[in-house]
Amino acid sequence: MMTAIAAASLLYLAYVTFGPFWLTVGLVVMSACIVPRNILGASQADYGHAGIAGANPRLTTYGLIFSVLVVAFVVFRVRSELSGWTIVFAAFMSVGMVIWWNASSEQWAGFWQYALVPAGWIVGTALASAVDIHGRSGRTLAAWIAFFVSVQLFVSTAQFFGIPLFTPDASTAEIVGARVNGTLSHPTVLGKVVLLALVLILPLTRSTNATSRFLANVSIIGSLPIFVLAGGRVNLLAVGLLLLGWFILLPKNEANTIRNLIPATLILAFIGSIGMLKRRFQEDPFGENRIHFMGVALDQIQRTPFAGTGPNAYVSTAGQYDALTAEGWPVHNTVLLAIGELGFFGAGLLFVPIVGVALLAWRLRNKPGIGGSYAKAYVALIPGMFLIAMTGWGLLSGEVLPLWFLVTGCVSATLRGSAFFVDTTFTGSDHPGARDVPRPKATPASVVM
Repeated sequence: MMTAIAAASLLYLAYVTFGPFWLTVGLVVMSACIVPRNILGASQADYGHAGIAGANPRLTTYGLIFSVLVVAFVVFRVRSELSGWTIVFAAFMSVGMVIWWNASSEQWAGFWQYALVPAGWIVGTALASAVDIHGRSGRTLAAWIAFFVSVQLFVSTAQFFGIPLFTPDASTAEIVGARVNGTLSHPTVLGKVVLLALVLILPLTRSTNATSRFLANVSIIGSLPIFVLAGGRVNLLAVGLLLLGWFILLPKNEANTIRNLIPATLILAFIGSIGMLKRRFQEDPFGENRIHFMGVALDQIQRTPFAGTGPNAYVSTAGQYDALTAEGWPVHNTVLLAIGELGFFGAGLLFVPIVGVALLAWRLRNKPGIGGSYAKAYVALIPGMFLIAMTGWGLLSGEVLPLWFLVTGCVSATLRGSAFFVDTTFTGSDHPGARDVPRPKATPASVVM
């Protein structure tokens, strides 16, 4: 009780001192990017369970924070979006648990994990209404992401030199070897979370605010050693494609620090990672048994194409037909795992916003102002995220899933909010100072939050 009172007091003090936007971004960063931990519900059965969630429903730091924020946004009428697809997706999951899935403990754990999808989307759209990359809110976002990258870089460097900080559990440590995990549970999780954070901070390199630009540049440069030390081959390739895509999409007549630094930085990062890549390919030259697991997944999808196995129940179900899967190995493919668990319709609902925002970002990539900057960043993310989705299943698990949809929701709201209301001062140009005018008839989060 005393701990809860102390925590509530600190949060109120932060709210009064720094403001609601600072507190909101800080809570998301701390709960999902720095210390995502289980609060209640973790059990010994989790160590023998493989899936997107634990063997039983758990309360996590990020699950609690995202839930509280959604409730707060509703109560205080913060501009956010509970779009049609989120309602349909939530309804599908609820009906599935009642009708065609058996509502086991592991399925309920998966249900609450997938519930973070609409929660992440709502939080992301709310943040989008408050972020001005040229103003105070942009500086706040840049500062929090710079803090997150600094913490992960410090801890990762310490781990590289053998200092036992935030060590993973024994089974994970045996698998990952010398690779670092920062403050997160696994090296690949670290890479994914940092990659998603970069999408939010890349547009800030075009800010007219010098502090925001500096913090954004420092975060991007500082993130690269993390990818090298974490040793995730696809994550390293994904961040390279992200920065290269950003470099290509920027206007040729626009010169800023990060645009000039990106080519040299990518070359240095590649040179510095040669040793790691060589070691990783020696340890795992063919991606283990990924081809075998894909075959198992396709067979399972044929057995239950519409209902799926139920959320978080893929391994326990498909493992009845394959001994290797039963040992705790899901298919290393995000799309196939989602179809396997939710069926074609459920997986389609899950990925509709991802595809929709990607198409919208491509269409608006040359748009002036904030919308165009976020469109460029999301388009640059697409190739790397596609590779990550096709070679692993971690996008659906833990803190990565809500962060993925938070970023997508933030970009979506920014693009659609700026599609019709753009400051005409810079019409026809792609000047970094071009601003989007807030949509009328709504109160932005920067005012209400």
